[in-house]
Amino acid sequence: MNYKNIKNSFLKAIVSRPIPKIICLIIAIIVWFAVMENKNPEVNRTFKDIPVETIGLERLENNNLILNDIKNDTIDVTVSGKWKSITRLTESDIDITADIGYDHSKGDLVRRINAEVNYPSVSIVGLSSNTITLSIDSIETEEKFVKIETQGSEQEGLNLVGITPKEEKIPVTGPSEILNSVAALEGVVNISEFDTSSVEQVKLVAKNIEGKVIEDVKLEKPFVDVEINFSAVKTVPLLVKVTGDVSKNNRYIESQVNIPKVKIEGDSKVLSGIKEVYSKPVSILAKSTSFETNLELDIPEGVKLITKDALNAKIIISPLETKFFKFKSEDVLIENKIEGLTYTFTPELTEIKLSVTDVRAVLADIDEGNITLKVDVNSLTSGEYKLPIKASGLPESSTYSISTDSRLIIE
Repeated sequence: MNYKNIKNSFLKAIVSRPIPKIICLIIAIIVWFAVMENKNPEVNRTFKDIPVETIGLERLENNNLILNDIKNDTIDVTVSGKWKSITRLTESDIDITADIGYDHSKGDLVRRINAEVNYPSVSIVGLSSNTITLSIDSIETEEKFVKIETQGSEQEGLNLVGITPKEEKIPVTGPSEILNSVAALEGVVNISEFDTSSVEQVKLVAKNIEGKVIEDVKLEKPFVDVEINFSAVKTVPLLVKVTGDVSKNNRYIESQVNIPKVKIEGDSKVLSGIKEVYSKPVSILAKSTSFETNLELDIPEGVKLITKDALNAKIIISPLETKFFKFKSEDVLIENKIEGLTYTFTPELTEIKLSVTDVRAVLADIDEGNITLKVDVNSLTSGEYKLPIKASGLPESSTYSISTDSRLIIE
């Protein structure tokens, strides 16, 4: 009879009239337990994968060491004892420990396993391993380079010049094996968020050479100040800075530059505060005529001129001339009169000469009808007074003189 026939015969035997057969099986098991209870023989039993408790790990920390890995951290334990005791024994009744001791250093540490069973009449007769191997690593501190990456694009009109962390390296502490895998401390700056140069705090994370984050290390400084520098181009007015005084009877009028507005380039933060640029000083000391001169710019360090054409200016100096105007005493306005008093100029004040000095172009535009002569009698009571005559309605640049003071009688 082959195997297939035997298998089929067995299945038929089980399937046909199953209830009596199941009852017989249960009875057989009960009888077996009864016999074992009665005889209580000596038997062995193996518990699989019981964890090994490691004692004294805090001593590693006291010596700047750390447990990196454990080999054989679970073992199989074989126990022997009476059948009744063995059947009641559980894994919690077995203590498996390994004390790391006091003599340890970086590297593999092999320690003997201690096994105890806390149950009467049961003993341990076999262990799958008598030792445990602990991989010990040292806690070290090492400086690692800071690396700043960018994301986004510069805002319009800005060019990223550079991103510089204020600290090139930062100390990192951790297990030496993990510490060796740290390639850099990386941070990210989104440059699209900035409209000028700035200094920002950037969060750092430790990464390996593949760019993966390394968790089990501690950075002395998790943030670093980073200088983010942009350059920009700006168009501003060019002004000429003149020094000194022209010769007597002349006046400095203006400076006419060949390029009124120039383009400059530099750090965006610096440029934001520049509204105009000045030339280096041009002396007009004792000058009596107009002249031309080349210009050099006086601009902050780090800012450069983009305009390529040579810069020059014409310094306009004009001679002063005098124009005369004649007035009568009745043309003089008396200000701040007191009601009830009369005000009369003495007879000798018949003609008043007004001399106005300015450049020819200004003098030509002066309209005599806009000129007012006046004296101020504020707080003056009866009497005869010598009062200065003042003129108004003249250009601010003009100077003037009047030929005589007024003599005024108040009654």
